[in-house]
Amino acid sequence: MVGGEKFTFDQTGHLHYTNFIRPLVKGMYSPITTNPHSYRDISDDIASSFRDGLTRISLNQLSRLTHRIHHEPDFSVAILVLLEASSIRSLLIIPSSFAVIIEQLSKHLSRPEVGLEKPIQDSSLAQIIIKELHMIIDRYRSLSDSTVLKLKRRLNSLNHPVNKQKLTNNEKLTKPFEQLGIALTLHDIAIIEHRNDLLHGNILLTNDTENKRVDQNLYMTYVSAKLFTLISKLILKSVGYDGYVYNQAKYLEKHLNIETGEEYFERI
Repeated sequence: MVGGEKFTFDQTGHLHYTNFIRPLVKGMYSPITTNPHSYRDISDDIASSFRDGLTRISLNQLSRLTHRIHHEPDFSVAILVLLEASSIRSLLIIPSSFAVIIEQLSKHLSRPEVGLEKPIQDSSLAQIIIKELHMIIDRYRSLSDSTVLKLKRRLNSLNHPVNKQKLTNNEKLTKPFEQLGIALTLHDIAIIEHRNDLLHGNILLTNDTENKRVDQNLYMTYVSAKLFTLISKLILKSVGYDGYVYNQAKYLEKHLNIETGEEYFERI
């Protein structure tokens, strides 16, 4: 983000002073790259497989991005908060700020929709899925009869029409991804749903298990990186970008002993 001050001498020797008011802001993340070998955590084999396929943002896309920043205050504020939060490099600030940005962009980029829509359009397929889910529940004999009954009641309404004007908070957060054609995994959705934790005061993202502090810090770093990747996808796709985004969180999987099946670079 442009900032700082500038001293300029003209041809007559006069001094012109310019102050851009806002200090220079430089975030710690980069959403795209054309050089996969610049990341030390990516093996040479994986980097080589992406070397000739990574994409740049085009001049037209950059022009659209600049236009939105200049003409849409909600959009420009989201990007400014993104840069300022990541420039501070604080695990107490970044996750919560990124959760706010997800909320802001979801409201700004979502297109209004009306009417009812079934989650599964094919009724025959819906019945097959519901039947298989009933069978899965039946396999767990340790469940009480009342628990089984409650679960099966919910299954029977699994494919009931959804009112597009009465979405849950989590559905509202994922709606712009759906509208822009950005695929989300179950893991992506789980990370997005941390918005509830962060905006309700659970800044440290604590859970029922007692983790060592290093694990807690690692997980907060992971959530921050994952949220940045998702935010980058929203911003870039909204200006027509068709290419790869660097998955900021991928390298942390081995330190957290998790496996998502995601790539270091994801196409949107």
